[in-house]
This record gives sequence, C-alpha cells and structure tokens, in this order.
Amino acid sequence: MGILERTHRETVSVLGTAEARTRQILLVLQYASQKRCGLSCSLNEAIREKRIKDLARIQDILGHRNPRGPVYDIFATILRERSKKRELWLKRELDPVFKRMHSGCQPIPFPAIFHDHIKIAASDDAHFASSAMPNEHLKELASHVEAWGICYENQSPGQLPVGDLLDSSRA
Repeated sequence: MGILERTHRETVSVLGTAEARTRQILLVLQYASQKRCGLSCSLNEAIREKRIKDLARIQDILGHRNPRGPVYDIFATILRERSKKRELWLKRELDPVFKRMHSGCQPIPFPAIFHDHIKIAASDDAHFASSAMPNEHLKELASHVEAWGICYENQSPGQLPVGDLLDSSRA
C-alpha cells in the first residue's frame, strides 16, 4: 500500500469517526432538550433512561449556566460551517480547470458518502467515510439544534422542531 492510499484510508477513517461522533453528540443534545421539556410519555423505557442520562450529562458539564450559548448555539454554528465547507469542496471538484489537468494532478474526490444520495458497491466502502447527515440537511439540523437550545432554556416543548433529522432510519 502506497503512502497516498494509506493517507486516504486514514482520512476516511477520521472522517467516518467524526461523523459518527457528531451524530452521537447531536442525539445527546436532542434528548437532553426533550427530557428537560418533560417529554417522556409514550417512550419505551430504554429511550426514557437515555434522555435522563443525557440531561444529567449536560447539567454536569454546565452546572447552573445556560447551555444555549456554550453548547447548542456553538454546535449549530459548527454544523453551518461544515455545510459551507462541503459546498466549497463540491464546487472545487466540479471546477472545469481540473478536467484539463493530468489525472494524477486532479483533486481527490470528497472521501465521504451521504446515505440520502450516493449508493456505492460494498467493495468500494473502504474508500469512503459514511455519513447519515447529507449536506442539504446540515443547515436545517443547525436550526433544530438552536431550537433544542431554546427549548432547554425555556423548558417549553411547544417550541421543539417537528421532524427528526437524526432518525435512525436515515442512517
């Protein structure tokens, strides 16, 4: 295995880990907000216990400080920045100047796939990191994170966003 291929595989591994960890953090933020708003009816016991633990994690980290600014709003900003970077990467890939270049000089393709869009053969999976967060959902997800922060702060379930962009069926 050459250095370029090894570097590519390491990049894919890091990206895949980062995407999975981001999703885990988002679920913690979502569940903590829902629990603080008192949403626990009609849930199975495992999810109810998870929400209690997630709320406790947020409270342990922040103490009595408001989590909206230091957690929810910052994470929403991070998601918007990630979306912008992905858009710029795609524009770079589509730039016609690269079509005129020798194939060895062209940029590597973005090493991630998003479940709502690209399906690749199982044999190619090692060359791509996997993400259940397609770029077009990142901006909407950032808005949801901000709403979760408002709900956490106000303890108002009526302000929780409708729909679940982190639904496991998307993964």
